[in-house]
Amino acid sequence: MSAPLGELSPEQFLAEYWQKKPCLIRRAIADFKPLIDGDDLAGLACEEMADSRLITGSMETADWEVRNGPFTDADFSALPERNWTLLVQDVEKHYSPKPCNRSAPEGAREPIDQVMPGSSATP
Repeated sequence: MSAPLGELSPEQFLAEYWQKKPCLIRRAIADFKPLIDGDDLAGLACEEMADSRLITGSMETADWEVRNGPFTDADFSALPERNWTLLVQDVEKHYSPKPCNRSAPEGAREPIDQVMPGSSATP
């Protein structure tokens, strides 16, 4: 199994990132099976009750745009093939909560409501 923090040690993660700044670790858990799939996440983002954001743009051109939901099917149909991310908060309010991440460093174990699921199409 790969280390959930990638190249970061638990001590480095807690000292530099935990509750200080964002930390993106792509494919942090090998063979991870998401609790909600991209289609269900997009469906939830179309609901008025869900707090959702759609971010488009790329690092190369720094042309970031953020739109807030709710979204429509047409919004998703109009997305490019890549360089977008959908984020939905409070998913646990609409899906059964799961236990906290026991593999996280001590002091950084949060219940699932502290995790913001996302679905992306990136290079």
